[in-house]
Amino acid sequence: RYFSSGLLDTSYNERLIAVEGQITRIEPGPVGNPLIQIMLPNPVMKELWIGSLVADEDSLFKQGDIIQVLGYLNQVDSETSGLTGLSIDDYFVLGFCILNISEKKALFLEDGLNQCESWRDGAAAEAL
Repeated sequence: RYFSSGLLDTSYNERLIAVEGQITRIEPGPVGNPLIQIMLPNPVMKELWIGSLVADEDSLFKQGDIIQVLGYLNQVDSETSGLTGLSIDDYFVLGFCILNISEKKALFLEDGLNQCESWRDGAAAEAL
């Protein structure tokens, strides 16, 4: 839905989206929150960075895990310049709900709990 002919549809910039992928890399991010790189599934097969809004103090994620993320698509700017060249078309997802499908665990921003629960229960990201 967010990709056309393998390219990111940038009209979703600053809008709520949901993506799923396999973790290929985890790096320390700002304020102890992880930066998680995922490989998006077929037919896209591209890597996308997830900037978590929540600290992963319990190390819920590891390379190879399948995760689903609800968050805002953002373009890399001066505040997020560490992601330049790493992300698809210099975009990343600022995630506030991250579900680890492999481990059946979740990480979420408390302020977004209602949206996370609605999404988990089947609501489309665009409807939230």
